[in-house]
Amino acid sequence: MVPFIADRSEQHPDIEAFEHALEQGMRSTQDKNVVATFTGKFVVKPNPHLPGRSLFVLYIERIDDLRVTPIDLNPHVPR
Repeated sequence: MVPFIADRSEQHPDIEAFEHALEQGMRSTQDKNVVATFTGKFVVKPNPHLPGRSLFVLYIERIDDLRVTPIDLNPHVPR
C-alpha cells in the first residue's frame, strides 16, 4: 500500500507529525511501528510498473491517535 498525502492536508499538525515520524531513523517503517487512525480515500489502480498487477493507494486526509514505537533491528546483539 502506498500512502499519499492530499495537497490540501499538508499543513495540518497531524500530517506533519506523521511525516516527521517517518523521517526519524530509517526513512520508512522498517525500524518502527506506526499505528494510527487514517482517514481518506482508498483506491485500487493499475500498477504502471507491473502490468496486470494492482497498486493500492491511500489518499490521506487526516491522521488521529498516532503512535510510533521503535523496532530493535538487532535483538541478538547485547547492548
